[in-house]
Amino acid sequence: MKRVAMANNNRSNLLQACLVGATACLLSYSIHHNHNPSLNRSKDDILHAISGAIGSALSITVLYPLETVRTRLQVDTTTLSSSLLSTQSSSTFVLVYNIGKKEGVAKGLYKGWFSLVVALMALNFVYFYFFHA
Repeated sequence: MKRVAMANNNRSNLLQACLVGATACLLSYSIHHNHNPSLNRSKDDILHAISGAIGSALSITVLYPLETVRTRLQVDTTTLSSSLLSTQSSSTFVLVYNIGKKEGVAKGLYKGWFSLVVALMALNFVYFYFFHA
């Protein structure tokens, strides 16, 4: 129970830090560019940045179960081989199905997804914003 509370606290701290950082960047940007009208960004730059952030969130959401299976196969082969892997289930999709059925979709396949999505969205937003500037 303590572990769940600590994980929720870590998520809220991470989200809070991201929001504070984003707010500071936006304030700095608006102050700097309001005094320098020649440096104003176009709407296209913001659209590229938002598109990059949303695209990264969608791609990691779709592919995260495969990442979970890959990580489990590399790290904990003894547990997986006895409970989820059998000689008949060598397909990746069968492994995804077995993990989802045994542990649940949210707890089994998407554990750790939130922090990765937040990090990738922030990274890709900044990358595409300055790449197209």
